[in-house]
Amino acid sequence: MDPTSGGWYTVAVSLNELGAVATTITRVTIQENAGAAQPTYFVDDMRFVGSSDPQSRAHDVYDESLRWDNWRWDATVNPISQFPVYVGTKSLGVMFTRLGGGLQLHRASFDTTPYSNLQFFISPNGDPLPDLRIGLKDSTGRLINRVSIYAVSRPTSAGWYLVTIPLEQLGARDRTVTGVVVQEGAGITPSPFYIDDLRFVRLEGAPPGPSTDRFVYDEDLHWDNWSWDAEVDPRALSPVLTGGRSMEVRFNRGWAGLQLRKPTFNTTPYTHFDFVINPNGSPLPKLIVAMRDANGRTIRRVAMNEYADLGPEGWYWVSIPLADLGGANTTITRVVVQEAAGTCRRLSTLNRCGSRTRRQAERRSRLVVPGRVRAV
Repeated sequence: MDPTSGGWYTVAVSLNELGAVATTITRVTIQENAGAAQPTYFVDDMRFVGSSDPQSRAHDVYDESLRWDNWRWDATVNPISQFPVYVGTKSLGVMFTRLGGGLQLHRASFDTTPYSNLQFFISPNGDPLPDLRIGLKDSTGRLINRVSIYAVSRPTSAGWYLVTIPLEQLGARDRTVTGVVVQEGAGITPSPFYIDDLRFVRLEGAPPGPSTDRFVYDEDLHWDNWSWDAEVDPRALSPVLTGGRSMEVRFNRGWAGLQLRKPTFNTTPYTHFDFVINPNGSPLPKLIVAMRDANGRTIRRVAMNEYADLGPEGWYWVSIPLADLGGANTTITRVVVQEAAGTCRRLSTLNRCGSRTRRQAERRSRLVVPGRVRAV
């Protein structure tokens, strides 16, 4: 039994201890065990969980109400905001009242050992995603490390983003923490934003964080460059969303293509192909994205612009289901991004691309890592 805030306790009982593994049951019983009448008690969020479910090892910091104490500074916090909401009926509204304001959620002591990631949903309510820094405090109350929300957030739906931060990245794996901190990071006071379903989770079956992605490009090309009628610089220094480099692509004639090749790549563990793209101040170009099979033949083409979602600083997140590309549960050898307007132009800059795992997509929303081209 694990005490939380507000007088609540988290209870997790192994089915093995109850003698109920791999069997059929008909009732759940909670019985008085002291032989005397007891005060009224309250039960919430009673459920069965499975070890293969990413939600099965979770500790809520905010879920319909604050489970940790509100230690905000220079900020107004509404833990029962009714709009916007991603899951349930309430969200945590936050408004910084001056520069340097912060949301700090405090607990006397919390052991992160059972968990791998800090995760939550955030909505800027129609505004651009604010420049926030996320961090954890150690047992002495000192900030351990902070990360930019841009590097760990993915757009989901209805203007919400899913933020998933590996505890290693926060310097907080297998240690005691006392606070979760969300602080303004750009030197300006952002518009109000909303947080939902803030929790520590354990993502089973694979190392947490970016290592579950398979990168085609991340600071450098991991696949061979087989482009045609195009100039590709995989080490451009500007613009960059995350890390220190991006990939600049210039099409020298109409219908030119960026083509990245790997002798063989099995897509079975993945569900989406993601990247971020920056047209460098120009309108987003019309592009086609495709994959090629083991014989080098195009499987299916899709219009990239239908999957593009405007992010910070002129970057667009692109997240394409492999099923739409005909590339789910199969072997591919190439990824193609092709000019679709028949004109010669600088394509833009790509900053990390790759694939997302099936486990990630089986969460309640899709994950997209800004700044990478990957298979997910």
